[in-house]
Amino acid sequence: LDAQHGSRVVNTPLRQLSLPRGAIIGAILHEDQVIVPRGDDRVMEGDTVVVLTTMAARATVERLFRPGLL
Repeated sequence: LDAQHGSRVVNTPLRQLSLPRGAIIGAILHEDQVIVPRGDDRVMEGDTVVVLTTMAARATVERLFRPGLL
C-alpha cells in the first residue's frame, strides 16, 4: 500500500496505529531503503508499505492508508 498525504499512517509511530487483529506491517520501502519496521518507525508520505493481512482485516487496513479516514 502507498502512504498518501493526509492518511492516518503518515508520520505516526507504528505502535500508535492500532492495526486490527490479523494485520502486520512487514516492511517499509522508503526511497531506496527497505526498512524492517519497529514500533518507533514512522511511515512517510509516498512510502510503500508491505502489509500482511487477513481478509477480515483488509478493509480496515486500507482505510488507514487513505486520506481523511479513520
